[in-house]
Order: sequence, then structure tokens, then C-alpha cells
Amino acid sequence: MENNKEYHLKKAIKQLPDYQPNDIVWSNIVATMELETFLEKNVTQLPQYEPTPIIWENIATQLPIKNRRTISWRWQIGIAATFAVLLIAAAGIYQRKQPKFVLQNSTEAHLPAFLVADWDEDTASYALVEDLCQQYPFFCEQEIVQILKTEITELNVAKLEIEQAIAQYGKQAVFIHQMKKIEQSRAAALKQLVAML
Repeated sequence: MENNKEYHLKKAIKQLPDYQPNDIVWSNIVATMELETFLEKNVTQLPQYEPTPIIWENIATQLPIKNRRTISWRWQIGIAATFAVLLIAAAGIYQRKQPKFVLQNSTEAHLPAFLVADWDEDTASYALVEDLCQQYPFFCEQEIVQILKTEITELNVAKLEIEQAIAQYGKQAVFIHQMKKIEQSRAAALKQLVAML
């Protein structure tokens, strides 16, 4: 089929009439070519002239203003998406850098002035343990007893520190709360010692 088309095309071209242009056409073509050759040779010999700035301004005002290139909608969407990603990334980094604060509030219980410090009442019980250790040294040589005695000694030191703070700053609720915890731990250790007897 391709050969058929080519054959018909060649046949149609051969049947076209021949056209010979007039002598005037040829003389115009030759004249144009001679003018171009003349200009190429003699353009360097033309005088140079620099117009005044006012003429350039007039020419510039008469020139058509080129329309600004418009950005296609695909580029606009791409720019907007890039901006959104950068904005989200910046917000994520900003949130990570900010320290997180936890707001806590508490109410201090008002302690009555007549609050009695009764944490020294069980001193006799601890003295009893010391007496038992002197009477029965084999009892106090056990590892668990040594651990409990060390714990009681450390708690006694902590108790003295809290008592000094109370003497210096008064009966603050925080000190009373710490003293309560110390006394509960001391009582639990003493209870374990008594249970081993």
C-alpha cells in the first residue's frame, strides 16, 4: 500500500504544468542579491550616529510592552506544595525544640500549732534491739539483721536532718510528710527484726 501511494504521488508530480517566471521576477531577485552584497561590503563605511536620550525614551514608550510570563498552574501547585512541606517541617522542628512544661499545683495543708512531734516515742524499741544484739551477738551477725540495722541507721540520719530543717524553717507540711515516710520505713524495719526473734 505504501508503494501505491508513492507511485501515485510521483505520477501526479509529473503531470503538473511547468512554470517559468517572468524576466522581471528574475531581475528583482538579482537586484536584491546585489543590494545585500553591496550592504555587506559597505556597512562599515556608513557614518555612526548616536541619538540623544530623549529619542531613546520616545522609542521605548512606543515599543509594545511584553506581557509577563505567566506561571502554569502545575508550577503554581508545585510551589504551593513545596511551601506547605517546608512550613510543616519548620513547625515540627520548632515544637521539638520547645521544652515541655508540666503545670502542677498543690495545696499545703495548714498544720495546727499544737501539732505534737511524736516521732521520738519509739526510741525505746530501737534501744531494745541494740540490747538484744549485745546479749545475743550470733543473732546480730546474720546478714539480714546487718542489712536491717544499716537501714535503720541510715533512716535515723535522715530523721536527724529533717529535725534540723524543722528547727530552722518551722513545721512545714513537706517536712512532716518526709518525717512520716521515714518513720514508716523505720517501723517496717523494726517489725522485721522483732519477727526474726
